[in-house]
Amino acid sequence: MANLWTTLSCTSRLSLSAFVGAALLAITGPTAAADDLHVLWNRQCGGCHDHAGDFARDSLRVIDGQLVGKRLGDTVNTYLEKHNGGYSPEIIAAMADMLKAQAGTPDLFRTMCNECHGLATQFVREQIVSRDGRLYGRYSGHDVGVTLRRHGGLDDEQAALMLQVLARIEREVHRP
Repeated sequence: MANLWTTLSCTSRLSLSAFVGAALLAITGPTAAADDLHVLWNRQCGGCHDHAGDFARDSLRVIDGQLVGKRLGDTVNTYLEKHNGGYSPEIIAAMADMLKAQAGTPDLFRTMCNECHGLATQFVREQIVSRDGRLYGRYSGHDVGVTLRRHGGLDDEQAALMLQVLARIEREVHRP
């Protein structure tokens, strides 16, 4: 069975994303999009560009430390100054950092964790808290770094990478 999202036209995805974004904004308040880069992405970008990680891995590359679009060759920072009405320098820097990290990281969460835990961003929002620079299970209180070493069949290298990815996502969804 085809994924419903991929069968929708760009206009339909944009409309659906706008509806979901408006609903999230109504529920979480006006600062949620600026506070959570993934809500911002889903609301402003996901309708045409799908999942941020897929977009970053498929459409962007890092050249001389700059994140560049494969198709147009523009830096993401320059592009976001004008695209979709333009964004603030703070949002551009944060979005570029997020996409750069995703472009350079394999999608380990999707391949190893998604079946049980769903989307990484939702999992982090609902299940992970950061205290004193460490990640803990929101309900269990267990140190995520310790848990990853014995959970989900991850080897030591994968567990270390996964902890880095979850920590990055936690900073992106709970921005100050």
